Amino acid sequence: MCANYTSIADVRSACGIASTEISDADVTKLILSAEGAINRYFNTSFVPKTEIETVDGTGIDTQFTRRGPLIRLIELKIDSTSITPDYVYISKSGKLKLSTNAEIIYFNKSYPQLISIKYSYGRVEKNEDVSTTTSNAEVAGDSTTVEVPSTTGLSQYDYISIFGMDGNQEITQINSLVEDTSLNLNLSHPHEAGSSIVLVEVPATVQRLAAVLTSLMMVARIVGQSYTDIVGYNIGPMHVQKGEPYTQWRETASQLDKERKILIEKIPITLAVA
Repeated sequence: MCANYTSIADVRSACGIASTEISDADVTKLILSAEGAINRYFNTSFVPKTEIETVDGTGIDTQFTRRGPLIRLIELKIDSTSITPDYVYISKSGKLKLSTNAEIIYFNKSYPQLISIKYSYGRVEKNEDVSTTTSNAEVAGDSTTVEVPSTTGLSQYDYISIFGMDGNQEITQINSLVEDTSLNLNLSHPHEAGSSIVLVEVPATVQRLAAVLTSLMMVARIVGQSYTDIVGYNIGPMHVQKGEPYTQWRETASQLDKERKILIEKIPITLAVA
């Protein structure tokens, strides 16, 4: 998975501004700015992020995380007792529900802020073109070597979704590739042999939105730095006018802004728990 939501090449393709006008380093800064704006507007991340919360207990078997969509429970403590993640049912809405097998079956509310939750959240989409399966049954644990028929298309630090008919599913990051036949993963749940492993990526609409927003910022910069451009010449009795330099950029910005509005309507805003 790419570090940013879009690439320098995709941004330049969207706006047509060459490196002679705005450097790659400056484009990278604008991409990060666009990414931050997208995260704030939609109230989530489009690459998995890890969060740690310390909250009050509810007194019942249910608790909610503040951020979402919830994609993996990494660690949970009630008071000083660690709860096995496999004994907690989770949903994308951020809901945690303790099973009757859990070390503690209620989120204690006797004392404030003694529930500690470490989890990953984010809205990503599966790339079904890059997939493999587990060769053996796997148990939960960090730095687990998971044998697969092939690692084609997968790279270190990519995020993958692992799920099977046993009902266990999670999204986790590839720590490393072991030759071409194994993945080193941190797993919160056991997984049966034959479980699917699928690459997850930034949603295509978000990738394009990031490119469009960055392009709009680049166009604004081009127009802003053109204030000293000479647009007319007088040579003796002859006058030559070449037109305002921002005319074509005005149309470019207009088209990009129309696309921005269409893309934003296609992406839902994530609700958060106050």
